This record gives sequence, C-alpha cells and structure tokens, in this order.
Amino acid sequence: MKKFKYFLFILLLAILSSCKIMNQADWLFYDGKIYTANENFETFTAMAVKGDKIVDIGDSDTLLKRWKAKEKINLQGKIIVPGIIDSHCHLIGYSVEMEPIDLTGVRGVDEMIERIQIYLKQHPDLRFIYGRGWDQNLFPNMQMPNNKLLNKYFPDIPVYLKRIDGHAALANDAALGLANINNETQIDNGIIQKTNDELTGILIDNAMELVEKYIPPLPVSAKVSSLLNLQNQALQYGITSINEAGINYDDILLLDSLQKENQWKLRVFGMLTLNDDNINRILKQGIYNNNKIVVRSVKLYADGALGSRGAYLLEPYSDDSNNRGILLLDEARFDSIAQLCIKYNYQIATHAIGDAAVSTIINWYTKYLNHNNDLRWRIEHCQILNPSDISKFVQYRIIPSVQPIHAIEDMHWAQSRLGDRIANAYIYKDLFLQNNMIAIGTDFPVSPLNPFINFCAAVYRQNISAYPLEGFQPDQALNKEVALRGMTYDGAYANFSENIIGSLEIGKKADFAIINNDILKATPQELANTYSIATFIDGEIVFLLKGNNIIR
Repeated sequence: MKKFKYFLFILLLAILSSCKIMNQADWLFYDGKIYTANENFETFTAMAVKGDKIVDIGDSDTLLKRWKAKEKINLQGKIIVPGIIDSHCHLIGYSVEMEPIDLTGVRGVDEMIERIQIYLKQHPDLRFIYGRGWDQNLFPNMQMPNNKLLNKYFPDIPVYLKRIDGHAALANDAALGLANINNETQIDNGIIQKTNDELTGILIDNAMELVEKYIPPLPVSAKVSSLLNLQNQALQYGITSINEAGINYDDILLLDSLQKENQWKLRVFGMLTLNDDNINRILKQGIYNNNKIVVRSVKLYADGALGSRGAYLLEPYSDDSNNRGILLLDEARFDSIAQLCIKYNYQIATHAIGDAAVSTIINWYTKYLNHNNDLRWRIEHCQILNPSDISKFVQYRIIPSVQPIHAIEDMHWAQSRLGDRIANAYIYKDLFLQNNMIAIGTDFPVSPLNPFINFCAAVYRQNISAYPLEGFQPDQALNKEVALRGMTYDGAYANFSENIIGSLEIGKKADFAIINNDILKATPQELANTYSIATFIDGEIVFLLKGNNIIR
C-alpha cells in the first residue's frame, strides 16, 4: 500500500511538472524549414508565437513538448522566412497619383497612342491623359521619342507620359501650353529638350515638375482604394515592411487614418520628400513613430536615371559625348539639410546613380560622418561607382541600398551608355563586402513589386527565364543567404529596426511569411512562381492564400 501511494505521489509530481513545462502560445508551427536570417543564418523546424512576438524557436519535437497552442500548424515541409522588407519603393507615391495608363513594354509612340485610345473609350470624360512605363530602349531606334504623333491624335487634351524610371516624360503641346513651357523657358537642374530649336516634348528631372503640378489629383476614396490594392499585392509576396522613398505630410496622415481603422497593416518606414511643409510639420517635430508608421529619414536626389541619361557621370556618356547628366543638388542645400537631420536625429537617404553623383554625395557625407558613427546614412541605387569610392562605404559606415533587378533590366543597353565603365556598375557583391551589409529593394513601380524576381537577379544575375545563360557580370552575384539577409535583416538595420524585426528570433515581432518554394534552392523559373501561402504581421494573419492545405 505504501508503495502504491508513493507511486501515485511520483505520478502526481510528474503530471504537475509536465503542466508547468507546457506553456501557452497562440501559434505553434512545426515540421517545416525556418530560415531565421539571424547572424549565423540558423535554420530550425518549429516556432512558437504568442501575441505579437516570437516566444520560442527550435526543433519540432522540443517545441511540441514545451508548448500548447491555440493553433498548431503542420508546415508539411514548407518554408518560413522573415517578413520581406522592401528597402526602396514608391508604393504610396504611386497610389496617390492619378491612375496612369500602363505603357510598360510599348515599342514606340504609335503603341502608346493605341493604349491611350483604348483607355479613352473606357474613360470618355477624361480631361488629362496620364501614362507611365515607356522605355525608349525597347524602341527600334532606341532614341528618345518626340511628341509629333501625340499632337496629331490629341491636339486639345493634355497628354503627359512618364518614362519607366520616373525621371523623364513625354508631353504633348497641349500639356506644355498648360504649363506655359516655350522655347525660352529655363529650369534649374532639369532639361526641356529641343531639336533644331523646336520643343520635342521631352522633359527630364526638375523640368517635369512644371507639368506635374497640373495633373488632376485623385479623390481620397480612389487613393485609399489604390493603396489597399497595392498593400494586398505586397502581402501576397510576403512583404511586411516597406521603405517609402518619398512621402509627404498628407500621405502620413492618410496612412494613420487607415491604420486606426485597422485597414493598413504594412510597416512603413518613410523617407520625407524634401519640401518646407514636410520639414516644418514632420522633421522639426522629431522622429515620427506611430505604431506601424515611422518617419525618421529624408530623401534627397543627387541625379537622375541612366536610362534617360540624367545620371551624373564623371565622364560623358559613351553614346552622348556632350552630356554628363545632371547634378540635382547643391552643396549649400545639402549642408542645411544635413545639419537639420543631425539636430533632429534624422537619417539621410540620397538617390545617386552615376559615379559622379555617388562620389559627390560620399564627399559631402564625410563632412559629417566619422569612422564610428551610427547615423546609418544611405545611398540609394549606387549603380555606377568610381573604384576609389568603394572603400569609403566601410570607412564612413555608409549603407548601400540597391535594387538588383535594375542590373537585369538595364543589361541590354547599359554598356552603350557607359562603355568600359560597365565593369564598375551594378557591383553589389563589392558593395556588400564593405560592411557585410546591403539593403535590397524593388524600386516599384520602376520595377515589379515581386521580391523573388529581385532575389533571382541578385543571386543568379539572370531574369526569370535564366537569361543570360552565364549571368550578367556573374562575379557580382550575391550568395543566397546574403541576398535573403539583404531583404530582411539588413533592411531592418538600415531602418534602425533590427532589434524588433528582420530576423526570426525570440522576443522579436512575429513578422514572417510561409512561402511555397525553398528560395535557397529554387531555380530562376521556380522563383518566378514563388509566393506567400500566409503572411503574418505582429502575429496576425494579414494574407492567406485561398485553398491552401497548411492553414484553414
């Protein structure tokens, strides 16, 4: 009898002990492959989430014994990655524009006109025609177009068609007249193109602003609809955070209103567009941090784009011997902004594509950055570099923020612009090796929002058809772990948020995606068909693929 009582006592202790070990979680994911993207790039099979945090991560057997959960999800071998951070895009800027006619892939002005006419049949009351996406490098002669055909077909309605990079536009005479642009019009840091003293309709960089201020604004309801549609697209790809590369005060208020209504889920790290309103109402009030909306950065433009020959080069363009591009920023203006940013603890992120632009910005940065700074000033794009500037990224702890997809998009014509300088362009591996860090973004809508196409460009230096066979400048490819970290942890670090997001670690926010393919093993063709099965932000499902067999 005593032995029996002793046995019952030991059994009771075991049961009580077992109860203490079994902690309560909201979600328990097991039997998968979890890429943590932490410092050692560890891989596990199980993860527990409680509230908005990751509370445990490890092997499936251990976590199944340690945790009870409201929802136990057998991943069936599927992959979990940290929520993708798009380190440079224009999601909000694109959403609040008048809806553009899609001109992506057109082969000439005649195709632009065809698409405009189709759009006009569907929108007969249109009083201003706005399109975006053309690229003269796809035209038979690869030359910038003129507006003669636009004037013929649309003599009375303003037509304004933005190039794919957003740094050039084609306007018809009605749009030029609306903006009072004539042969005598001058604009600082911009080009109003002429041929034989006749306006062609091509406007580059700051000259575009003369017409853009006349584009009819979208109603708020249309802005909201567009924003939510683009948010849903981002979530379908496992994107949980974006860097909005140019945001205004009104956009911030709009996002906040949607956040309060529980409609806006994405984390937004905003770079303020440079104007007096934003400086006075946001920057001078200190860091803006309202849950998922954080603004502590200022966006500057040093130059234009390579495709429209506005990128600022040390030597003339190989295919335009009288042109070195345009420097859009002067040193006095930069200094005034830099001093404000230091005073109010704001980061600087500068668009610089040409080697002269990158070199100029680095030189200006070094006046304020010592070797041990933690200001995390960024250079966006970094497409062409003077080799002597590369080591300065580590010397002054400058963060390169790049878009690998641009290398693949530009490879067919970039050498004609640069000649031998192509060897110093799109050198993402060399940039990464400076600080062992590289923030990766898509530059949507210049390029697709799909981060897995971007990943393909980074690691294979190919498009999703595995072209070119050997890769474009394959020695500059990033390895797959580096590329995934660039889309997650490094993006978080570039936003001062690496302690809360960017990797899957205990105590961090539960931002992650269950995806259908193992991207560390996927071919270019498989990456083209990679998507999220479920996307989580703060431990909440914000996207769930219909008909999936993982989460019901």
